[in-house]
Amino acid sequence: MKYCPYCGVTLHDDMSFCPKCGKPFKGGSEEMAKATAATSLDSDSVESTVTTKETTTSRFTIDSGKKGMTNPLPLVVAAVLLVAIVVGGILFFSHSDKSAPASADVKLTDEITENTAEQEDPWSVEKAAKSVLYLEIYDDADNIIATASGFVCFNSTTVVTNYHVIDGAYIIKAYTSVPPVKQPGKITITPIPYDLSTVLAYDEKNDLAILECDRNIGVDPIPWGDSFAVKQGDEIYTVGYPLGVANTLSDGVVSSRYTLDGVDLFQISAPISEGSSGGVLLDRNGYAIGVTCASYVQGQNLNLAIPITFASRLMNTKTPQPLSNFFIPTY
Repeated sequence: MKYCPYCGVTLHDDMSFCPKCGKPFKGGSEEMAKATAATSLDSDSVESTVTTKETTTSRFTIDSGKKGMTNPLPLVVAAVLLVAIVVGGILFFSHSDKSAPASADVKLTDEITENTAEQEDPWSVEKAAKSVLYLEIYDDADNIIATASGFVCFNSTTVVTNYHVIDGAYIIKAYTSVPPVKQPGKITITPIPYDLSTVLAYDEKNDLAILECDRNIGVDPIPWGDSFAVKQGDEIYTVGYPLGVANTLSDGVVSSRYTLDGVDLFQISAPISEGSSGGVLLDRNGYAIGVTCASYVQGQNLNLAIPITFASRLMNTKTPQPLSNFFIPTY
């Protein structure tokens, strides 16, 4: 087997000219042998160089059937693969660089949202306390027979209190602050009372009453929370007018939760006193979760409140009637 020294095509031993390029071999078989030997050497060198290049660029090889010639396809394939790898790497790192900050941004946004919700939330224990009212209960002779508490809820004309507060009442006047005691020689500015002359609904068993004022009371209604979620140990606050003392706040925890005579009750450690009936029980965010109603005389910090859920249910069964219907003459 021999090769043309000019074009490299494979020749038979008895050929004296190349069938491809047509060039004769003047040196005869001996010169052809030398040319063939030289061509073989050159072909080996070329193959070795290509192999080395293939090793460093691509492992794809295509046998063209011609020794001493290289096919450009492996280089093209290698170039395409190299470009794909480079582009893929750029996209990967670009995506990675963008993904990490995106996650961080989302997390940061969540934290900001949570903090903003707490900061921008208009409700707090302090603001809720401003919506608790001082109530004066009168008989038909315009005599004060009791004082109690109530709070604005549902809307700016609706007041929640206890049933035992309205039982026997002829007139109830509500104040956003306690009327000052008149002193001789001093000018006294008495706050204008709000008449709670209509009973929207009441529940004697659960000791609840919902009253309506004939005008806007001028304070925001306290939003009510989820009293079902309240559990033992939860931090709570009470706001009322114990013994007529203005807008008194006490703190404590839910000591227990139980049913007494078919009534669901919160037992709380926050102290309450006479005049606190109808006050509001707040969670730590200032949402109404109950209505303070009673306390055990013999014992310490054994105070009770009714879950606000019963008041919200009661609101759905409104049957308005005059407060005077609940008056019981004592003469």
